[in-house]
Amino acid sequence: MPVQQSDPNAAGIHSGFVPGGSANETTVQTFDMPINDTTPMFIYCAQGPHCQLGMVMTINANNGTENLAAYKAAAANATANVPANNFKGGVRGSIPKADAVPPPV
Repeated sequence: MPVQQSDPNAAGIHSGFVPGGSANETTVQTFDMPINDTTPMFIYCAQGPHCQLGMVMTINANNGTENLAAYKAAAANATANVPANNFKGGVRGSIPKADAVPPPV
């Protein structure tokens, strides 16, 4: 369950939707966020069914029960995606398209 459903005031990270860019664009959008400790973080994509299809990530996950494979499996069973009302926990920006890894096509 997204933390905002159980605690709307909880600290968290929401990048909002960051489109990949089109062939004509020379820059791509970024979302930079600080990582200040080793606490595990679990992040998912709220666009469409992306979360259920495996677009999730972890930062500082361990090899115990809180790991990427377990999170991905739980995300596959999510019944809804909850997009954020506003982005928070980071800074939006842009970089030259050629510097993106991998560069969007």
